[in-house]
Amino acid sequence: MLNAGKKGVQRMKSKKGAVGLESVLWLIRFFFVLVIAIFFYIVLIAYKTESFHTTSIENEILLRNILSPACIGEENQRPGIIDVQKLTDIQLRNCFQKENTFYKIALKTNQEEILQQAKSMPDEIEQLLPICASIPQFSCSKKQLYVLYASSKERKPAILDLEVVNRVE
Repeated sequence: MLNAGKKGVQRMKSKKGAVGLESVLWLIRFFFVLVIAIFFYIVLIAYKTESFHTTSIENEILLRNILSPACIGEENQRPGIIDVQKLTDIQLRNCFQKENTFYKIALKTNQEEILQQAKSMPDEIEQLLPICASIPQFSCSKKQLYVLYASSKERKPAILDLEVVNRVE
């Protein structure tokens, strides 16, 4: 119907048309909100189920812990100076313990002569070291570090070998 008034011709809208249009707009809005919610859900599930491999970080923390004066480092000195008398199996077990983590340390001269070594691993794990990388239940790493060791009030250069075996579950 047309209504003539002072401002000219106006069209009358029916309530059914307005409600129909409004409901279609709400359905479109709901669809977009639903798509965004599904996207966030998928992203969160993917993040939550992702496994994080922290063995390299743990091994770095282990090395820093071992080099500290509380473990095998020389008292009142910079890190990286090893006190040979502290390099024992008992001292290593007191330094760092974590379930399913085993390690072995060897202090060597530049000519590969072993000065001192200690371990925090059972003999059956130590026997696996040469073939450790081929066994899927274990994650193995080896790190070499150049250090100084205290020998009768003088410092001498050496190589610290750290072998770490983590049992993967």
